[in-house]
Amino acid sequence: MRKLIVLGIAVTMLMGLAVTAMATVDATWYVYLSPKNAVGGSTRGSWQGGVLPTAIDAWKGTTPDFDGNWPAGTGAAAEIMTSILDASSTLHPRTSADFRAPTTTANTALAPKVWDLYLRLNGGTAGSINLTGWITTAGKLDVLAGEDTVVELWLASEYGVVGESAIWTVQKNTTGSSSAVNFTMNGIAYDGVNDVMLKLVAYQPGVVPEPGSIIALLTGLVGLIGIRRRK
Repeated sequence: MRKLIVLGIAVTMLMGLAVTAMATVDATWYVYLSPKNAVGGSTRGSWQGGVLPTAIDAWKGTTPDFDGNWPAGTGAAAEIMTSILDASSTLHPRTSADFRAPTTTANTALAPKVWDLYLRLNGGTAGSINLTGWITTAGKLDVLAGEDTVVELWLASEYGVVGESAIWTVQKNTTGSSSAVNFTMNGIAYDGVNDVMLKLVAYQPGVVPEPGSIIALLTGLVGLIGIRRRK
């Protein structure tokens, strides 16, 4: 009976540690991506994507935290966008902003959030695209105890398979602007037919318990050992 009681206490403490490890994650972060035609610098504008507290993982056309659509393009301006389904499964194929619900420590390890991005020059014009990215003070990725969200931009191959490494890893507590960008990649080739595929990915590689939680667990286990010896 005593063994069962001790075991029950130990399990309860471990469960408490697991809950503590599921620390609060950053509920507000978003990036800007701006493509420009390498010849002339024409652009559709900047795309925004990330997580916000009142956003949802589907098309949202109302404020706050609404998603937006690009109008039909003209000329050879560079443009970047996502495609989103709404609640009625209607596709919004030219999305200029794609905000999602915040991730949690529990689900990002198993189901990372992925934004599939399409980069092109309007009008089927073959050419080269320069891409920049930044994250503002309002949307920066914060450092939080017990939380290790990683946000990366990946360049996919022509077959839609993500390459071996990210082309941009968003740094925490680092900010920029359209005039002081955090990321630049020039000379991205567009053949005039096939969109250049990019992926913005947010994931949790692992959860490290806070030091205080570890100390509390060890203290409790030492106490249990002491009780066991006295018995």
